[in-house]
Amino acid sequence: MTPTNRPGLYALTTLMLIGAGALTSASAADLGIDQIEPAIKYRQNLMKAMAGLAGASVGQIRDGLGFGPDLKTLAQALQSLSRDIPALFPTGTDFGETEAKAEVWSKPDDFKAAAGKLRDGVDAYLAAVEQGDRGAIDKGFKAVGDACKGCHKHFREEHEH
Repeated sequence: MTPTNRPGLYALTTLMLIGAGALTSASAADLGIDQIEPAIKYRQNLMKAMAGLAGASVGQIRDGLGFGPDLKTLAQALQSLSRDIPALFPTGTDFGETEAKAEVWSKPDDFKAAAGKLRDGVDAYLAAVEQGDRGAIDKGFKAVGDACKGCHKHFREEHEH
């Protein structure tokens, strides 16, 4: 499907990316007490969007589903949203309705390194998608999943479903 066939999806993605830039460009000092919970919700929504993009990618990679946005579009959106994950965790957003562990803020270098693994994995995954090499796509997507799991293991509270 071409972008002109799915204007709502592409408009939503564009707005999400613009919004991500607006939040990440704000410093923690700019967040008032009334903005902390909305900032946490915003962060959670972006993380859910990344999970959704990964899930949709699985639909194409593993299940062979060929409708909706193509794999390159999904990988590009995932790349855009994963550029600077640490910026989504400004000081002051470490309480309230969040699953982020205290280590996000107490071990910022480790957190940045974990986020960097995701960024690098997504870059490799997108490059593989652009080349069309199925083996490289599988390997790249596995690296993305491993980076997500690795970060969640150390920086996200486990919860029961």
